[in-house]
Amino acid sequence: MDSPTLHRHPSLYFPDGDIVLCAAAKSGIYQAFRVDRVYLIRSSPVLRDMLSGSSPGAVTSSDVFDGVQMLRLNDDASELANLLELLYNTVTVSLQRLDPSNPLRAMGILRLATKYAMDPLRKIILHCIEADWPRTLGEWDQLQATVAHARELNGGAGGPFIDDCFPEPAAAIRFASEFGCPSILPAAFYQLAITDPAADWDEFRRGNDDDDAAAWEHRCALATGGRTARWELLDRANLMRFLRGRTALDAWLPDVEDCLTSYLGTAECVDHFHCERVRAECRRVFLLEGPGRARPFDPLHALRFLLDLVPQHQLCGACLRHIRGELLRVRQEIWDELPTMFGIPTPPS
Repeated sequence: MDSPTLHRHPSLYFPDGDIVLCAAAKSGIYQAFRVDRVYLIRSSPVLRDMLSGSSPGAVTSSDVFDGVQMLRLNDDASELANLLELLYNTVTVSLQRLDPSNPLRAMGILRLATKYAMDPLRKIILHCIEADWPRTLGEWDQLQATVAHARELNGGAGGPFIDDCFPEPAAAIRFASEFGCPSILPAAFYQLAITDPAADWDEFRRGNDDDDAAAWEHRCALATGGRTARWELLDRANLMRFLRGRTALDAWLPDVEDCLTSYLGTAECVDHFHCERVRAECRRVFLLEGPGRARPFDPLHALRFLLDLVPQHQLCGACLRHIRGELLRVRQEIWDELPTMFGIPTPPS
């Protein structure tokens, strides 16, 4: 390899490094990383063997650049750069909390961490991705409250889009499927299921021509808190999971309505005629003005809406307690059934 084709990395080429790693960039050039052998040996048994000469592709005395030994790797230069940055300072993992592109940024690093058996680093990356997705109904509610608060603060003007500040489900599903991270799948599939299939991440960000009506509509949707997904990242198996799960969620609408109309457990109601009229009014608001008419149907939000709506009406105490209990029960049941609805293996406890 002629030295003019080898470009020194601007920040990962240390003058006192004792080994040069070489990898090809997508542009066709080769990137050189001059680093400390000790970091590689401590972090990776695979690289340790390569550097010691005890494995195929080991460094040899004939591979030299800038006076130090060079190891040529069949890896992408940008992914190798990200990996080396983490090796030198794991506290600066380049994954910001709740960033929708975290799974995409982590994939290349994690592939290399797996290839070179860097188990501690692999665990750090997996933990960062898992931390972005709720695993309980309470955590889901906290995330949705954070999203709602951000929408209120944004107000449709100024600041980043809400969609650019919170996890994106399709990339997370792709990540979890490739790297064995099932704990994030229930929440990720649910978020995908309540996202309009026409709301595509790339399509909504394409073009800034004010004369383009579609582009203007898409940017308005993003500016007012609309959510999108990278639908093209779904493979056939996950697309089928999404479709089956979406159908299963729609089937919960009658159960949500039953929470308002069922009289089981309310024999102690003090005014059946009055409470029946109030229940009917709550049902009307839910179906005609509230989330009961929204598509895609979001049953967890619908039940949360009813939990806030029902106490505003003058039900007797017995009916109010019964309806609230039913709403909470069905809501938890839906969350617990997400792995079954989407065909997701239950993660180990």
